[in-house]
Parts: sequence; C-alpha cells; structure tokens
Amino acid sequence: MYNVFYSGNGYTAGTVPTDSTDYANEDEVTVKVAGTMARTGYTFAGWNTKRDGSGTALGAGDNFRMGISDVTLYAQWAIVGGDGSSGSLLDDTINICDLEELKTYLDIS
Repeated sequence: MYNVFYSGNGYTAGTVPTDSTDYANEDEVTVKVAGTMARTGYTFAGWNTKRDGSGTALGAGDNFRMGISDVTLYAQWAIVGGDGSSGSLLDDTINICDLEELKTYLDIS
C-alpha cells in the first residue's frame, strides 16, 4: 500500500491537506484542495510532483493513478501583484534550506 503526502512548500498559515487513504498500485487518486493553507504575498497555484515545479502539475480535483511508491505533492505559489491581483507562477522557484545551499546556488564560497 502507498500513500499521498502534501507539502506546503513555504506556506505561512493554515493547515496542509492530508490524505489518510492507503492506495494500491493503479488506484485512482483525487488531488485535494489547498484548504486553509496560505502563504503571505502569494496565491495558491496548484500542486506539482516536484518541489521546484518541474514535475507534473496537478490541480485540485485532478486524478492520477498511484504507482508503486508513495507520492508527495508540493504546493505551488504565484506572487500576488502590488495591486492585489494574482501574479504569475514563479519561473525559478528556489527553496534554500541552509547557508551552504544558498552559497552553492549563488556560486559563492
């Protein structure tokens, strides 16, 4: 049996959705809504199988077939424009976890 996990991927408030269902290979999974999860200065833009948005994009209510391993879906966030409107999804989303990763990303020692 396999599970689906949801990552807030930088969320700042609310609760990340959970899925307590145990899935078998080829079971159909319905993607959850964001629920109360929020991120200051951003609007929720869906889910992705990769943290940086380079994987398969999925929206709430979309379906996919479970494979032979657990799946983590990462929240994707679009910047809210200065006028309060929704912006576009970030082209280069980076998630820096520590100083060494930041140095590597910026190519500095």
